[in-house]
Amino acid sequence: MSKFYDNPDLFSYTFLAIDFGNGLVSRLLAVPTDGPDSSTPGVGKRGRVLGALIHNITEDFSGTDAGVQVGDGSDVDLYYDSGTVLDATVDIGETLWLLDDGAQIDIPGGETGITVTFADAVTTGIADVALFIAWY
Repeated sequence: MSKFYDNPDLFSYTFLAIDFGNGLVSRLLAVPTDGPDSSTPGVGKRGRVLGALIHNITEDFSGTDAGVQVGDGSDVDLYYDSGTVLDATVDIGETLWLLDDGAQIDIPGGETGITVTFADAVTTGIADVALFIAWY
Protein backbone atom coordinates (compact mmCIF):
# COMPACT_ATOMS: atom_id res chain seq x y z
CA MET A 1 0.00 0.00 0.00
CA SER A 2 1.45 3.38 -0.95
CA LYS A 3 1.89 6.29 1.44
CA PHE A 4 -0.44 9.28 1.46
CA TYR A 5 -0.34 12.80 2.87
CA ASP A 6 -1.24 11.55 6.35
CA ASN A 7 1.59 8.99 6.44
CA PRO A 8 4.55 10.25 4.36
CA ASP A 9 8.16 9.15 4.48
CA LEU A 10 10.10 12.10 5.91
CA PHE A 11 13.59 12.53 4.42
CA SER A 12 16.25 14.97 5.56
CA TYR A 13 18.99 15.99 3.10
CA THR A 14 22.06 17.65 4.62
CA PHE A 15 24.37 19.99 2.74
CA LEU A 16 27.50 20.89 4.67
CA ALA A 17 29.30 24.25 4.67
CA ILE A 18 27.34 25.88 1.85
CA ASP A 19 29.11 29.10 0.90
CA PHE A 20 26.33 31.52 0.00
CA GLY A 21 28.98 34.02 -1.13
CA ASN A 22 30.16 31.72 -3.92
CA GLY A 23 27.47 32.44 -6.54
CA LEU A 24 24.59 30.10 -7.27
CA VAL A 25 25.35 26.61 -6.00
CA SER A 26 23.09 23.75 -7.13
CA ARG A 27 22.84 20.10 -6.16
CA LEU A 28 20.83 17.32 -7.81
CA LEU A 29 18.80 14.99 -5.60
CA ALA A 30 17.44 11.67 -6.79
CA VAL A 31 13.73 11.21 -6.17
CA PRO A 32 13.02 8.00 -4.21
CA THR A 33 11.00 5.38 -6.03
CA ASP A 34 7.93 3.58 -4.77
CA GLY A 35 8.33 0.25 -3.04
CA PRO A 36 7.46 -3.12 -4.55
CA ASP A 37 3.93 -3.02 -3.14
CA SER A 38 3.08 0.06 -5.19
CA SER A 39 0.87 -0.09 -8.26
CA THR A 40 3.68 1.71 -10.11
CA PRO A 41 6.99 0.24 -8.90
CA GLY A 42 10.12 2.11 -9.89
CA VAL A 43 8.37 5.42 -10.51
CA GLY A 44 9.50 8.52 -8.62
CA LYS A 45 7.37 9.30 -5.58
CA ARG A 46 5.32 12.44 -5.10
CA GLY A 47 6.57 14.83 -2.46
CA ARG A 48 6.33 18.16 -0.68
CA VAL A 49 9.21 20.28 0.59
CA LEU A 50 8.43 21.09 4.22
CA GLY A 51 11.22 23.57 4.84
CA ALA A 52 14.93 24.17 5.22
CA LEU A 53 16.96 24.47 8.40
CA ILE A 54 19.96 26.82 8.30
CA HIS A 55 22.34 25.87 11.11
CA ASN A 56 25.99 25.57 12.10
CA ILE A 57 26.65 29.04 10.69
CA THR A 58 30.43 29.51 10.54
CA GLU A 59 30.51 32.88 8.75
CA ASP A 60 28.13 35.77 9.41
CA PHE A 61 25.83 36.64 6.54
CA SER A 62 26.24 40.11 5.08
CA GLY A 63 25.21 42.08 2.03
CA THR A 64 21.94 41.47 0.27
CA ASP A 65 19.65 38.50 0.60
CA ALA A 66 20.17 34.81 -0.18
CA GLY A 67 17.91 31.77 0.12
CA VAL A 68 17.15 28.15 -0.75
CA GLN A 69 15.13 26.96 -3.76
CA VAL A 70 13.97 23.56 -5.05
CA GLY A 71 12.97 23.02 -8.66
CA ASP A 72 12.83 20.63 -11.57
CA GLY A 73 15.98 21.67 -13.42
CA SER A 74 14.27 24.17 -15.70
CA ASP A 75 12.35 26.17 -13.07
CA VAL A 76 14.70 26.74 -10.13
CA ASP A 77 11.98 27.48 -7.52
CA LEU A 78 9.03 25.45 -8.81
CA TYR A 79 8.57 23.32 -5.67
CA TYR A 80 10.04 25.51 -2.93
CA ASP A 81 11.38 29.01 -2.47
CA SER A 82 12.46 30.32 0.94
CA GLY A 83 12.58 33.83 -0.43
CA THR A 84 15.73 35.87 -0.04
CA VAL A 85 15.73 35.96 3.74
CA LEU A 86 19.37 35.33 4.61
CA ASP A 87 21.04 38.70 5.09
CA ALA A 88 23.17 40.73 7.50
CA THR A 89 20.83 39.89 10.39
CA VAL A 90 21.93 36.20 10.30
CA ASP A 91 25.00 35.54 12.48
CA ILE A 92 27.26 32.74 13.70
CA GLY A 93 25.50 30.56 16.27
CA GLU A 94 21.96 31.16 15.00
CA THR A 95 19.56 28.57 13.63
CA LEU A 96 16.77 29.46 11.19
CA TRP A 97 13.78 27.49 9.89
CA LEU A 98 12.79 28.65 6.40
CA LEU A 99 9.26 28.03 5.15
CA ASP A 100 8.15 28.20 1.52
CA ASP A 101 7.09 31.69 0.53
CA GLY A 102 5.90 30.50 -2.88
CA ALA A 103 3.01 28.44 -4.17
CA GLN A 104 3.89 25.26 -2.23
CA ILE A 105 3.48 23.01 -5.25
CA ASP A 106 3.90 19.26 -4.78
CA ILE A 107 6.68 17.41 -6.55
CA PRO A 108 4.71 15.26 -9.01
CA GLY A 109 5.10 11.51 -9.31
CA GLY A 110 7.40 10.29 -12.04
CA GLU A 111 10.24 12.78 -11.54
CA THR A 112 13.70 11.19 -11.38
CA GLY A 113 15.52 14.13 -9.81
CA ILE A 114 15.07 17.61 -8.38
CA THR A 115 17.51 20.48 -8.02
CA VAL A 116 18.36 22.31 -4.81
CA THR A 117 19.80 25.78 -5.38
CA PHE A 118 21.44 27.91 -2.75
CA ALA A 119 20.66 31.36 -4.12
CA ASP A 120 23.11 34.19 -3.71
CA ALA A 121 22.52 37.87 -4.38
CA VAL A 122 25.86 39.47 -3.49
CA THR A 123 26.12 38.16 0.04
CA THR A 124 28.51 36.25 2.26
CA GLY A 125 27.73 33.54 4.75
CA ILE A 126 28.59 29.90 5.29
CA ALA A 127 26.18 27.45 6.90
CA ASP A 128 24.93 23.88 6.87
CA VAL A 129 21.52 23.39 5.28
CA ALA A 130 19.10 20.58 6.08
CA LEU A 131 16.22 20.23 3.61
CA PHE A 132 13.13 18.31 4.71
CA ILE A 133 10.89 16.59 2.16
CA ALA A 134 7.81 14.43 2.82
CA TRP A 135 7.58 11.68 0.17
CA TYR A 136 4.34 9.75 -0.36
